[in-house]
Amino acid sequence: VISEEKYVNMGWDSAGVTTGPITVPLVLAMGLGFANATNAMDGFGLLALASIFPILSVLSVGLYVHYLQAKTTKENDYA
Repeated sequence: VISEEKYVNMGWDSAGVTTGPITVPLVLAMGLGFANATNAMDGFGLLALASIFPILSVLSVGLYVHYLQAKTTKENDYA
């Protein structure tokens, strides 16, 4: 809604990369170990969190780039 479509597409593509054959076992093992160490019930949702952070980071970069472009345009208008 806020970020440009090209950054949304890159974000969803990066989520597919993070859930690859290496990341999934590592995230699950670390998540279950963390859940056991903190006496949590289970590690449910950790793989979803591993997928959402790349999406959010790419969308955040898109917002930052939009901010920088608007700032540069504003400075050029005053010059």
